[in-house]
Amino acid sequence: MIVTTAEVNAKIAQDEKFAKDVSKAMARFLRKDWGDKSAELTDEDWRSDCEYNDAAAQSLSKGQGGRILGVYGDFWIIKDAVATTILFPHEY
Repeated sequence: MIVTTAEVNAKIAQDEKFAKDVSKAMARFLRKDWGDKSAELTDEDWRSDCEYNDAAAQSLSKGQGGRILGVYGDFWIIKDAVATTILFPHEY
């Protein structure tokens, strides 16, 4: 199940470019491309985050727990055992 927050949904409805960005990000997420490295992260931290997401993806595919976080510009995609949620960071 893929869900969006009310705020993300409203922006998708109002902003065609944002809607396309969300669609592209979701495609990246499904390919296990965990998003954009933020300037605050070291390369080592970024690799560690990606490895964590890879391990969580394996756990989730086996029906076990886990949580994946993808960062795409100004929004996030989070997947857990229940849903994949598209949200803004301030909504977390």
